[in-house]
Amino acid sequence: GSVRLDFKPGTDMDLANMRMRERVDQARAFMPADVDRVRLRRWQSDQRPIVYANLAWHGDGDRLLDVITKVIEPRLLRLYGVANVVIDDFEAKQLFIELDRERLQSHGISLTELGWQLRQNNVNISLGRVMDGGDRYLVRSLSEFKTAAEIGDMPLMGGQFRLRDIGEVVYAYPEKTQYERLDGIDALQLEIYKSSTANVVDIGQAVAAELDRIEADYAGKLDIAIVRNRADAVLREAGTLVDTALLGALLAMTIIFLFLRNIRSTLVVAVAIPTSALCVFIGMYVARELFGSSITLNMVSMMGLMLSVGMLVDPAVVVLESIFRHRHEEKMESVKAALLGSREVGMAVLASALTTTCVFVPFFFLS
Repeated sequence: GSVRLDFKPGTDMDLANMRMRERVDQARAFMPADVDRVRLRRWQSDQRPIVYANLAWHGDGDRLLDVITKVIEPRLLRLYGVANVVIDDFEAKQLFIELDRERLQSHGISLTELGWQLRQNNVNISLGRVMDGGDRYLVRSLSEFKTAAEIGDMPLMGGQFRLRDIGEVVYAYPEKTQYERLDGIDALQLEIYKSSTANVVDIGQAVAAELDRIEADYAGKLDIAIVRNRADAVLREAGTLVDTALLGALLAMTIIFLFLRNIRSTLVVAVAIPTSALCVFIGMYVARELFGSSITLNMVSMMGLMLSVGMLVDPAVVVLESIFRHRHEEKMESVKAALLGSREVGMAVLASALTTTCVFVPFFFLS
């Protein structure tokens, strides 16, 4: 069974997770004896798996499921940031009772009566408590079926015949609707989900490394192939974005040099671009570490940085041209030309930058 808890936006999930664990630990004393463990999974409904991996076992397919549930899944869940591990499109073995209609009719028993007798003979209920001195014991009726053979031996109609006389009881996997194969061997696909606060790249790389170690532990028996890792996609897209930004900066410097025809002036603008980007990265780090901001270096923030670099070049060229005019045409000293040139166009450049920035103010109100 499972219990789902939904939290309001802005809830401190680390604190909520800690409180849930405390409540679960307190409730364990009142849980049935057959409850092995209670697992808390933290995830968001809009999350997608970060890693898809196919696993194939050379030999008995049941052994693969055993390794996944007892070894692979616990090891992956121990990784920081991994919220859930799911076996895709997998259904556990089920109990099937295949009845012979003619035998059923000849013995004069209906499906309704058969179902009632199965329920009556398959019970596991609490019978109360027994006090022995100062000790208190819970008493349960353990009358559940343990094997398919026990079900087949169940007497019907006062012991006149048994269930196996009118049908076959089998414990098997349901019919598969989806097949996974790895190098010609039947395989299972794992879906690994991350928690909402974890970093995609860090978790993706950690999961891939752990799967490599698991495959090495079962060398020659277990084959693992990562079908899709979102960390690779993020790194690839980030690399493409960085290459595009560098190419854009190079083209901008080339155009500036063609108009100014002065290598020193061009280098001044070129230095301004990485300097401003460094200030942005420092600001993001301070916001996260000191103020607990959730801002990260992702595709949106990288696109915003590229846009700001483009906006930076225009004011830089205007200010540089004003300084250049005072320095070379009016023969002013460098410091005086820089102060006067920047003061002349400073308000105009600031107004232009604020006008462009105001367009993006509504984005702060999006949630």
